[in-house]
Amino acid sequence: MYATRLSDGIHRTSIMLTAFAALVVSPIVAFAATTAASLPDAVSGAVAPFAPDQDGGIGETAFRAPGYRGYRGGMAVIRRGELEASLYGQLQTRGTFFTGDDNLALRGDLAERPGFAVPRARFGVAGQLADHVLFAIGTDITQAGGARVNDAWLTYTRFRYLHMSFGARKLPFSRSAMTSSSDQALAERSRASAWIAPYRQVGVTMAGRYEDIGLDWDLGLYNGFTRHGTFYEGYRENDGLSGNRLNGLSTAGRVAWAPIGAMGEATADMEHKPLRVAVGLSGILNDGGTVRSKHMGVDAILKVRGLHLLVEALSEQAEPVDEPTEAATIPASTERRALVVEAGYVVDRLSFAARVELLDPNVDVDDHDDEMIVSVALGYHFIRNLLRVQLQMDHREERYGPAIDNDTAFAQIQLRL
Repeated sequence: MYATRLSDGIHRTSIMLTAFAALVVSPIVAFAATTAASLPDAVSGAVAPFAPDQDGGIGETAFRAPGYRGYRGGMAVIRRGELEASLYGQLQTRGTFFTGDDNLALRGDLAERPGFAVPRARFGVAGQLADHVLFAIGTDITQAGGARVNDAWLTYTRFRYLHMSFGARKLPFSRSAMTSSSDQALAERSRASAWIAPYRQVGVTMAGRYEDIGLDWDLGLYNGFTRHGTFYEGYRENDGLSGNRLNGLSTAGRVAWAPIGAMGEATADMEHKPLRVAVGLSGILNDGGTVRSKHMGVDAILKVRGLHLLVEALSEQAEPVDEPTEAATIPASTERRALVVEAGYVVDRLSFAARVELLDPNVDVDDHDDEMIVSVALGYHFIRNLLRVQLQMDHREERYGPAIDNDTAFAQIQLRL
């Protein structure tokens, strides 16, 4: 009965949000159509809204330089008539030189034994058509040796204050999840965002960018999403590339405000600019085929003269459906919470960052799954965030129950094209 009420509430709220968005943006569209303008190179807020996953490194203007002046945002730029496109790629190679005796990938450890891995090997094309149609198509080499679609979207930006995006892309939710893996201050993004925040999904997104006051908003309708078999595997990505078969629909929204200046692409303060701050509030209502869930997120970031401080809180309330379309992933209603605090400093080519995470996969149970994860990273940037090497140490502390020997130390080199 509770699951039925939750489902009805999710559907009613999704319809109300969509109707509200239509009422709000209709006059904006009418006004913007008479004053159409292309988006400026610098957009406000902490997150570039339409990057090809933001792991590809091409921003909303399609060719924003991610590393240094003169870089055009890709290995090659192709121009023909109204079309301008750029190839992009990302390669991360990791060498793990220390692991605990109890390290296990199914529990979220980045490595089980000392050795080597390629966490990301991505390639794609992004560009624009006639100055107001942006697009991206990207693939990722999987652990099984095949390739999967990472991003496949197009965005219509003719109206300055209302953009519409269609296809597979990241959901507007967690700041850490939306920020590119290549733009993280540490070698890897927070475990909390990987385990609680949904990532990519197929759908439609409306967005508004008000750079004069530093305000951004996103509201989207997507296929519903489901988890993998364990909590530590997170959510499945891009369910429904061939159609929505087993899930309902999900609604996701985010508002971000950067009142005193744009934050830039990277989490770290690579620009060494004066004080800037940004805050964000986000939420998701998800109607999955096995689990219905509600997600909330709040975050804040501060940057000043090479120093950054990031705080993010995430929560998830999940309820199994009465008649699941797949094997249920949780036996009963579950509430999950996470808190992330991160700080770092960049001086010349060196960077240092530290992060503390508090995770509770089930607030009703105190056990060894309740963890504190402490990560520290030291990096050397050959070419800003394009070519860098980082050393990172992860310490996982079980807050209840028996301790588990699952620390990890590794080195990672990243090349972004």
